[in-house]
Amino acid sequence: MRIAHVHYAAPPAVGGVERVLAQQAQVMVKHGHEVVIVCANKEAKVKGATVELAPTFYIKRLRSAFTGCQKIIVHNMFTMPFNPEASATLAELSREMKDVEWINWVHDVDVTREAFDALQIKASHVAVSEVRRDEFCAMSGLKKTQCKIVPNGIDVAATMGLSPHVATFALKHRILDRDLVLFHPARIVA
Repeated sequence: MRIAHVHYAAPPAVGGVERVLAQQAQVMVKHGHEVVIVCANKEAKVKGATVELAPTFYIKRLRSAFTGCQKIIVHNMFTMPFNPEASATLAELSREMKDVEWINWVHDVDVTREAFDALQIKASHVAVSEVRRDEFCAMSGLKKTQCKIVPNGIDVAATMGLSPHVATFALKHRILDRDLVLFHPARIVA
């Protein structure tokens, strides 16, 4: 399946949404999906994904970038006021591209209800936490059942700096699934 992730920027730009977008894209690539990142920063790179540059988020450029996509995940662009024109263009495409599943991925909420309602987006809604879902639903007037919660995952091995060998060992023995994990600096000999 071809899946697009859309945000103002992507790595190496530093930010929480950028990090989550890259991690989600990499997991999807590992599961055999074709992933395209649509963003405005020229230097953007996400391992395994194709980057489509859309510096102005013009509708013609976005249509081209979204060619063949079955899902389009829009990160924060409907709920943050950084580029209202880009948000409006994406919303227009969500109404136009009826065969595509659009997902409004809510990391943060700082938009008025009037601005959000004016977008008239056609998308399902996902928030990263119960707090964000509650904020989003209060702002939008949607019921909590209309917004799913999918927490930001983390790559534990990468976060902890585990080598590939130690990460494989930990996965095989389900070490990171335990209630308490204590690390002792030692050499593991296989």
